Amino acid sequence: MAALPLVAIYIVEKIAFNTSHSLAMLEHRLSGGGAEAITAPGRFPMDPMTHLTPGSFLISPGLWIGLAVAAAFLAAAVRLRRNQGPI
Repeated sequence: MAALPLVAIYIVEKIAFNTSHSLAMLEHRLSGGGAEAITAPGRFPMDPMTHLTPGSFLISPGLWIGLAVAAAFLAAAVRLRRNQGPI
C-alpha cells in the first residue's frame, strides 16, 4: 500500500508524458541522494573521509527546504494536538 502512490505517479507520467523523471528521482533518493554534496566535485575519493566538504552540504537548498518543511509539519501537529480535546 505504501508503494502504490509512487507506482501510480510513474504510470500516469509514463502514459501522459512518456518520461520517467519520477522514477529517476525515486532511484536517486533511494540510492543515497546527497552523495554529490559530501564529496568534492570532480574528485574520486580513494578514502571515503578524504574529500569531505560539509560546507557544500550545509549551503545546499535541499537541506534548508527539508528542515523548513519539517518545522512546518511539526508546528501543524502541535497546533492540531493543542486544539483537540482529550481522546
